[in-house]
Amino acid sequence: MKYFSLIIIAAFALSCNAGYDYYKLSSPLYMSLTRTQIGQIKLIQSDDTLTPSAMRQKILDYLTTQGNNFVTLYNQFVANQTSLINEVKQTRLQLINNSTMSESAKNAQIQIDEISSNENLSKFDKKNQIRQIKANLPLSVINEIKNFENGRMNPSNSRYLLETTNNRLTYSQNSDESLFDFDFEDAYEIDKRSVKTPISRARRAIQ
Repeated sequence: MKYFSLIIIAAFALSCNAGYDYYKLSSPLYMSLTRTQIGQIKLIQSDDTLTPSAMRQKILDYLTTQGNNFVTLYNQFVANQTSLINEVKQTRLQLINNSTMSESAKNAQIQIDEISSNENLSKFDKKNQIRQIKANLPLSVINEIKNFENGRMNPSNSRYLLETTNNRLTYSQNSDESLFDFDFEDAYEIDKRSVKTPISRARRAIQ
C-alpha cells in the first residue's frame, strides 16, 4: 500500500509538471478556441512587462474581436481561477504561519507572496523585487524558504500544495533562477480539479 501511494503521488506530480496546461486546455474556453487563437493568447501572456490585470484586459480585448461567446467564457475562466488563487493564498498564509520557519523567514515569505500576488506589478517587476528581498536575506533564511517550498517545514500532507502548485522555479538547476516564490499568475494555468485535493489535504494538515 505504501509503494502504491508513492506511485500515485509521483504520477500526480508528473501530470502537474509535465503536462502543465492539461486542465486549462480542457476548460470550456480553451476547448472552444482554435490553435491560432490560443497561440495569440500565449503571446500576450509571454509579455513580462504587463501587469496581471493589464494582461487579462489585453486578452479580453483580443477575444472581443473573435466573436462567438469567447468573452463570456473568458470571464468565467478568470472568475474560477481567481477563486482558486484566493483559496491557495489563504491556505499558503496558514501554512507559513504554522510552519517551523523562523519569524524572519516567515516574514520574508509573506513579503514574497504579497509581491507575487500584486495585480499592479508585472512579472518582470515581481522578479526584480523578489531578488532584492533575497539579496538582503542571510543564507540561513533563504534555506528555510527553500525548505518551506519543498514542503519540509510543514506536515507532509502540505507538500502536495506547495509542490504541485508552485511555479517550479524550485526545480531549476540554476540557483540564480530559484526564487522560491509562488507565482500566482501561473496558478491561472491550473484548473480547480488539479489542486482541489492538494488544498484540502494541506488544510487538514494545518488544522
